[in-house]
Amino acid sequence: MIGGLIAGVASAASGIAGAVRAKKARKKAAKEQRRILDQLSEENESNFLRDYYQNAFDDPTSRSYLKRISGKLYDQEQAITNSGIATGATHENTLAKKQAANEVMSDAVNQVVVNHEAKKQAAKDQYMQQKNAIASGKIGVAKQEGEDMAKAAQQIAGGVSGGFGSVGNLLDKSGWLK
Repeated sequence: MIGGLIAGVASAASGIAGAVRAKKARKKAAKEQRRILDQLSEENESNFLRDYYQNAFDDPTSRSYLKRISGKLYDQEQAITNSGIATGATHENTLAKKQAANEVMSDAVNQVVVNHEAKKQAAKDQYMQQKNAIASGKIGVAKQEGEDMAKAAQQIAGGVSGGFGSVGNLLDKSGWLK
């Protein structure tokens, strides 16, 4: 009788201790998941700020493109000047040809700006997608923590009721409850 009583109490204590250990392990895992999600959020923010606010002309591809156009236009301008001198072209004629070359450079700069705006929009879109995914991950962790809390309470209640149910059965069989 006393042995059964001790076994029932031990069973209740064991159930409670197991539930507490499981809850601590789940809490530690949730904390690690939140840390990883926070780190991803910081990286996403940093990448967005770098890509979105980069100057269009700081991009190596843009600089190379504009340098190549500039070099070709310089060569073309020299050729226009030299041919104007050799052929005896009027100053207005030479200026008109140089103006056309300047328009080519202006178009190239405009194209760089248009491309940069497209890159900025792509950076913003990617940032928002990743931000939403991270927020969903955080919601998932919070939801899992709530479910874990309910599961731990259930386990504790199960351990207590199982242990004390055994004690009750022993007391009933012994006649103490009559």
